Amino acid sequence: MIWVDGIKKMQSVPTNKGHWKFQMFIHMSMAMALNIAMIMSILQLHILGFVFYDIKFSCLPGTKLNDALSFFTLYMLLPMSLNYFFIFWRNRYKMILSKYSYRNGKLAILYIFGSYIFAWVYAIFFTPRHDI
Repeated sequence: MIWVDGIKKMQSVPTNKGHWKFQMFIHMSMAMALNIAMIMSILQLHILGFVFYDIKFSCLPGTKLNDALSFFTLYMLLPMSLNYFFIFWRNRYKMILSKYSYRNGKLAILYIFGSYIFAWVYAIFFTPRHDI
């Protein structure tokens, strides 16, 4: 239902014509990745007390690029793969659009922005600080 809401909302905006698939794919995948990252962080840092889901890259110059590559590998790759194969591969979204009702984009907006806001609040207030 969230996908239907988001797809129809993106299609209803005239400026999104031609690239609504890419925008919806990226926004939904990022929201899902942030949710996975938050769940893994809560599980590892606050419940279990040790980190078990981590990859460190050192192939690029600078730590920011390596951290971005680690985030992509650990958290973005799975939602992007699932979203592509379950929603966009062979235009499956057309079947989903006919099956579920449209709620004027409210569900998709709530999910996407809620995921961004919760991740931001968690990162600011609940992650351990490492003073450098």
